[in-house]
Amino acid sequence: MKSFIIDTDVGSDVDDVWALVYMILSGVNIKLIIVSHRNTFEKAKIVAKILAIEGRTDIPIAIGPTTSLDKTRLNSFIEDFDLSNYTGLIESEGLALLNETIRKNPNCTILGLSPATTLSKISDTLDISSVKLIQMAGSFSRGYDETNRPSIEWNIKEDIDGFRSVLQRFQNILLVPLDVAGLVICGKDYSKIEQSQHWAAHVILDCYKVWDSKWSRITEGRSSKLFDLVAADIAIHQDVGLYTSCQIEVSDDGFTKIAPYGAKISYVSEYPTQNITNSLLRYLDV
Repeated sequence: MKSFIIDTDVGSDVDDVWALVYMILSGVNIKLIIVSHRNTFEKAKIVAKILAIEGRTDIPIAIGPTTSLDKTRLNSFIEDFDLSNYTGLIESEGLALLNETIRKNPNCTILGLSPATTLSKISDTLDISSVKLIQMAGSFSRGYDETNRPSIEWNIKEDIDGFRSVLQRFQNILLVPLDVAGLVICGKDYSKIEQSQHWAAHVILDCYKVWDSKWSRITEGRSSKLFDLVAADIAIHQDVGLYTSCQIEVSDDGFTKIAPYGAKISYVSEYPTQNITNSLLRYLDV
């Protein structure tokens, strides 16, 4: 059974919540969830509350480097959550636990849903030659506005140097770019989620209620764009979709560009996202 480490910046965009819930529901072997970027202590509380609701406090939480003390966009979700009653492991020295978890699971898959503020700081002495990194990042021929123009993707923009370091450090990288990751669940499928009594549906919808609506542009009857949910499904089903191998570099303003002497990676160029919706509805028993 494949082992997974999840690197998340949950609390910024709400799609991390969908991805975390999806990974838990899928039953994959999650060895560690590490929170990264900005207020990582608050983000650890979000993960802890989700794991407590599901009864999965056996999954360790690691706190990555803090880059800001600003509250998350899901701060209201954790206002009633008392971390002192949490029975699982929350490790404040997150990098040390991340390094140790990789050392014990040298063939693991890391699902990167965050800027590279943590992954870029993995120990230089750690052998990661057999680790596969599946990272939500980049834009090649399609961007946020769904036109045939690439965008500066968020995870790269927030830490360009960190992402460049990751490209040099990891030998097996699969990028999930904006080109394939703009899944939106709407219509009857979204109505089924709204009507579900499953704990996971309640978590997702509770997060939408408190998420910064001005920034998120939530539309009634449909989800926001679920970039990280697509990446989670790709991590689980690594033999599905069309992959393209190439070499890339990152420009100083954050664009991912094909470059003949750049870092060797693969990226997902086509993926059947409707299968993700079907799987999620099945997990939710709707």
